[in-house]
Amino acid sequence: DPVIVTESYKKAAFTISPYYKPYISEVIVPEGFINSRIEKLAHSIANYYQDRPYTIVAVMNASYKVFGKLNEYLEKIYQAGTYKNALKVEFVRLTSYTGIKNSEDVEVLGLDLINVKDREILVVENIVETGLSLGILLDKL
Repeated sequence: DPVIVTESYKKAAFTISPYYKPYISEVIVPEGFINSRIEKLAHSIANYYQDRPYTIVAVMNASYKVFGKLNEYLEKIYQAGTYKNALKVEFVRLTSYTGIKNSEDVEVLGLDLINVKDREILVVENIVETGLSLGILLDKL
């Protein structure tokens, strides 16, 4: 389900570091809402894969917070015993240069350490702008 933000929240309703207060005028999406969506995503992933083996490839460094929370929720689901834990986690890092225009400008680090043979792959990336870097990663997987 898409998230449609129709209102914002006053910053006084949140605990915000004094360092950031001068730069924040309002909160558009509160952390609890984001965590709730990540938990819902974890349930969708577990229900989709069920007992089938799969590998999550987390693209670092940008996705580490989102992935960490997602992995935490997936662990809780598997600990509950609904499905056997067939999840394997791997990490890669994409390096790119400003204004990338072709695949020569993107390097995938850590790919040589990953074994995804005979497994379905779920890529976790935090921000996808043009999709070029993600496309390159998918081609190499």
